[in-house]
Amino acid sequence: MLSKQFINQVKQATDMVKLAKQYTELKLVGEGIWQGVCPHPDHKDDTPSFTVWENTQSWACMGCHSGKKDIKHKNYGSDCIAFIQWIEGMKWREAVLHLAKEAGI
Repeated sequence: MLSKQFINQVKQATDMVKLAKQYTELKLVGEGIWQGVCPHPDHKDDTPSFTVWENTQSWACMGCHSGKKDIKHKNYGSDCIAFIQWIEGMKWREAVLHLAKEAGI
């Protein structure tokens, strides 16, 4: 079992913009708002439908609707852990440990 403290430490040590930039080119389009082509291999995107919000350290793709937090997808999440699960096909625990290793935790 991973403690909440450990999980929060991993999230705080992971910058969502830097993480997403490892998978796609992002451009600053507003105050703390970055956009680019969706990096997911199952989404053949040719427009900048992928967005990262720096201030909330969250992300979503408006094209394939991944990463959104709404009533329908309220448990999906849009944080760095959900991103790694989504982009790398990892299970939740594996994604947390991967990010912890990347952050040197």
